[in-house]
Order: sequence, then structure tokens, then C-alpha cells
Amino acid sequence: MENLFYGYASGLKMFDLKGMKSRRSKPVVTSEEDHKTLFDGEWIDMQREKTILVDPRSKKMLREAIRRDTEFLTKGNIMDYSLLVGIGEGPERLLVVGLVDTIGLYTFAKTIESKAKQNLPGREKGEVTVIPPKEYEERFVRAVDGYFVRCPDRSTTLDDSVEGELGTVL
Repeated sequence: MENLFYGYASGLKMFDLKGMKSRRSKPVVTSEEDHKTLFDGEWIDMQREKTILVDPRSKKMLREAIRRDTEFLTKGNIMDYSLLVGIGEGPERLLVVGLVDTIGLYTFAKTIESKAKQNLPGREKGEVTVIPPKEYEERFVRAVDGYFVRCPDRSTTLDDSVEGELGTVL
């Protein structure tokens, strides 16, 4: 994870996105607040307050990269990865993203863990981290696609689909 932001200014706001909308960071009472990694819930809150828009070309590149990477991981029976996002607060509004995290194989033990967690009171199936790789991929891709809102440009036509943008996440 450290290498993803190597060479960038230290003022990046960091998010660890897994596609679990209710996932939030625990409150921190230290002076490390600026360096805390936030989660999906805080990303959604931030987007409601101050939407970060990406141009259509960048959105397409991100969508394709996520699709290819998650397909590769799913074929290897891997789940529990996340998208690490760094947002620069400077005038250029830098956005750095990469697929990271503990990448775990979905084994028989994970199957049992998944079933047990899904049956815990107060847990929704979509909010469990340990799920079969194909389900994890689908949830992750759908959520991440909705987290990044496309900003129309001169080449955007009225026929361009905006399915999965803004309305499905927020």
C-alpha cells in the first residue's frame, strides 16, 4: 500500500473501498486524524457534500482496469481485496487508485466463515466481507463503478449511458 502513494505529497486523503456502503472507520481521538484511512461510508458522505467528478475517458479506463483485475482475481478464487484511493486536496485535485489489501483464497474454511457471518443478527448478506469470489467481484465492481461519478464533456452525447452513476450509490 505504501508504494501506491510513493512520491506524492503527504496531503492525500485516503479511502479503502470494498463495496460495503455501511462500512465506516472507527472514531480516532489522536492527532493522526489527517492520516486516517477512511472507508466506503465516509466516501459516500464526502460525495454527498462535495462530489468528485471524473472525465468520461478516466471513468472508462478505471472501469476497464477494475473489470480486468477482478476477473483475474475471481478466476484465481481470490476475494477480500479493496480499492485504495488517494485524493489530493491541492489545486490539481490528484486522484490515485490501486487494487490492494489482504488477498485471500476462498477456501472451505472461508465458506463456513461466510455462512456463519451471514447468519449473525443485524448483518445483511451484502455487508459480509467473506463471500464467494464471484459474488465479491460483482458487489465490488458495481459499488466502485457507482462511487466514481462521470462528468460529461464535449464528446458526451445524450445517448451516453449513465447507468450506475450517482443515483445507485448515494
